[in-house]
Amino acid sequence: YFSAMSKNGINAVEVWMAAWSFALEWTSSRTDYYGLGRYNLFNAWRLDHVLDDALAKGIYVHLVLDNHGKLSSHCDPEWDNSPYNKKIPFAAADGAMLDRPVDFFGDAEAERHYRNRNRYIAGRWGAYTNIFGVEFWSEIDLITNLEEAYRNEKVIEWHRMAADHFASLDQGKHLLTTHTCGDYNNPIKFRKFYELPQLSYVVGDAYRDNTPFVEHMLRHTEKLKELKKPLLITEYGGSPQAGTYNRLEADLHAGIWSSFFCEQAGTPFLWWHDFIHDKDKYPHFKGFSMFMKGVDPRNKGFAYVKLPVSRDGVENSAYSCLAAGNRSEYYAWVFKKAPMENYPDSIQSLEQLRDHMIVPEGFTDGSRYAVSFQDTLTGDNIWNETLQPEGGKLKIRLPPFRMDMAIKILVEARDNGQTGENEGKDGRQ
Repeated sequence: YFSAMSKNGINAVEVWMAAWSFALEWTSSRTDYYGLGRYNLFNAWRLDHVLDDALAKGIYVHLVLDNHGKLSSHCDPEWDNSPYNKKIPFAAADGAMLDRPVDFFGDAEAERHYRNRNRYIAGRWGAYTNIFGVEFWSEIDLITNLEEAYRNEKVIEWHRMAADHFASLDQGKHLLTTHTCGDYNNPIKFRKFYELPQLSYVVGDAYRDNTPFVEHMLRHTEKLKELKKPLLITEYGGSPQAGTYNRLEADLHAGIWSSFFCEQAGTPFLWWHDFIHDKDKYPHFKGFSMFMKGVDPRNKGFAYVKLPVSRDGVENSAYSCLAAGNRSEYYAWVFKKAPMENYPDSIQSLEQLRDHMIVPEGFTDGSRYAVSFQDTLTGDNIWNETLQPEGGKLKIRLPPFRMDMAIKILVEARDNGQTGENEGKDGRQ
């Protein structure tokens, strides 16, 4: 996976310390586990190897310390094998002390074991510079009876404790967060997590019903802006039960490209990673990665807007455009809406869009702007031209395209009013 990722410009991945992969503590229901306080050093070695390999390939890791199933008896349940569950065989040997999963967020002995484990995690992996964030729980709201602990704020105080403790030991001073399931409604429902100053960013899912994914992304950003922290989607792709290949590929492509124009902290992470790998959907990432080289929107006062795509002054509602930038640098993604809902088996089957334009605003009259058009899958440059604004507006005539196209607009210099000559591939393919 990492080799294929690095070849296609992917530089971030999420890794769970789950019982079936890299956890340090569990019961003997799984190999090499011996209860609480006896760490699985085989798994620790495996995580060493994964982090080292990721570092060598330029990949950053979002490290998840626990997943909801460990404390769930109703959703992806693992509670019946948990070393904290005192009602299972060998509970005394495992050091178990809890009657219910939710009691984890208030029991002193459970906290002691948890702090010891996190001390080991921070000591062994805290210096890794390619861990870009540490997540305490994945889909924490699916823990059994979690809302009880949320109402009495035991789980909120637990997060304050966990974050302060981990930060005090973490040499790398990594960003910290916790994660909720579903869509953008749950981070709002459980907003007290993200109001903690110890948690630096908001992570969640972006599963959807029949709402087109681009619209879903726009709503996600709009809803969660009020939390006033960076946003990152770490699960998405159709519904929680997946979908057809065409729908998953549409979500994959739309999610990658819309993320930048929806002020996300990074591209969303498709849950169905085997789909990407086995079906070789890496070109979706490669094209975006090539487009983003040299692009850094931080602290530049970018405006984020939705632009109409029109012909002879009449909007074509089958297409849309998301744009972001300022008067010095500006970026846009123009797309046909239908393929973003159901990706075609062949792009050649789509009719070409011709003689249409977009008209972004906010530019400086008297300056020249270099406009380049790029293929979203290959990253290839399609066409270049130099334009000058009139009344702060740039009238950009779009080259013919079938599904979508990316655009960069960079200021060149103020000149004597002469527009530069077109240059690029013949025929504006």
